[in-house]
Amino acid sequence: MRRALGLLSGLLTLLALIVIKPLTGSGGLEVRPFSKAPVYDREGRVLFRVKELYKAYYVGELPIPNELKAYLKERAIVARPPYLVARALSAEETNALSGISGLVFERYFRPEYPGGTIFSGVLEALLKSRPSSGKALTLTLSWEVQEALHRMLEGLTKFFQRIGGVVVEIPSGEVYALVSLPNKGEFVPLTMLLPVEFLPKDLPVEVFGEPTGLEISEAPGVFWPGGKTLATPVQMVRALAAYLCGEAPKLHLIKQETFSGLCGERDERLRKVYNYIDENKWTYLTFWPNERPRFVIVLAGELKEKARFRVNLSGLFKELERYLPPEFEGETRAGGFPDLRGLTLKAALESLGKRHIKVRFRGFGRVVRQEPLPGTPWEKVKSCVLYLRDET
Repeated sequence: MRRALGLLSGLLTLLALIVIKPLTGSGGLEVRPFSKAPVYDREGRVLFRVKELYKAYYVGELPIPNELKAYLKERAIVARPPYLVARALSAEETNALSGISGLVFERYFRPEYPGGTIFSGVLEALLKSRPSSGKALTLTLSWEVQEALHRMLEGLTKFFQRIGGVVVEIPSGEVYALVSLPNKGEFVPLTMLLPVEFLPKDLPVEVFGEPTGLEISEAPGVFWPGGKTLATPVQMVRALAAYLCGEAPKLHLIKQETFSGLCGERDERLRKVYNYIDENKWTYLTFWPNERPRFVIVLAGELKEKARFRVNLSGLFKELERYLPPEFEGETRAGGFPDLRGLTLKAALESLGKRHIKVRFRGFGRVVRQEPLPGTPWEKVKSCVLYLRDET
């Protein structure tokens, strides 16, 4: 009698917490995620996905059936049902177990970030700010540029309480990289307000009072005609883009149909580097390439107390610029090293043909990053490194 009452109590508890749905002859409970749609980088590589998994509960009488003991491992059996037998089961595994009497399954969803923490902050902010449409998103972010900017800023964190950076294509407003450290969901390039006096005097200052168009939360600038104007680094980017191109593009993280043409030669009045520092705020802004600027790169941060920031940034920027494409659509070099991204290792090696170069690879799966970049002249290629990742 006591055993029967315990079993009934366990069943009532389970039913009070879940909605039972049929699943190949067994019960199933569903936990809905904030978004099931995958998110890709600009090259189509997976940055975010939701994996569908199951937990298995046994609500029958003890002892646990022999078929389930292999799943228990070291998990202790609690005093009353439901007994959690297994977790992180695939749909195929649940189907194989569905014939066991007294077994029900809880479906849940686990978010995964194949790009790791360098993308998770941006993705979480972006997904939280948008209602779930169920459609996959392709972002403007570049895996290689985001990684390079993250490495660059990590090397500077010893001087800063917080530091961030952004890389923006000038004509289109596409954000190739957005990083803020420590990664706490607030982005320095979108929130830090700085005076704009160190920038060219004839910038279209009305841009500083407008939203940039980014799909995540940002601080508004403070624009006072005839007075002191404060702006975030991304607002400065828009103003400089307007200075170069004649109009300020809307910045965006989500890929759109945009024109990626040149704005012309860099104006002689426009310096290559703009730098600002006061007691604790610092920003550094530069263009790349120098003569025909395609990108604006901005770093900004709050210095630690008594920090002596004396770093030669030119070497750090050279590492970042390795991954920035100098050519626009329609201007890609003919020939040169091929684009191997998205290929399996076998297909990548076949694409290299009979070229006598040393090839190294790391990881397994498909190529997500390569050194050298596509289009690099063959005479400059001595070796090749392929970074692989399983994105199935």
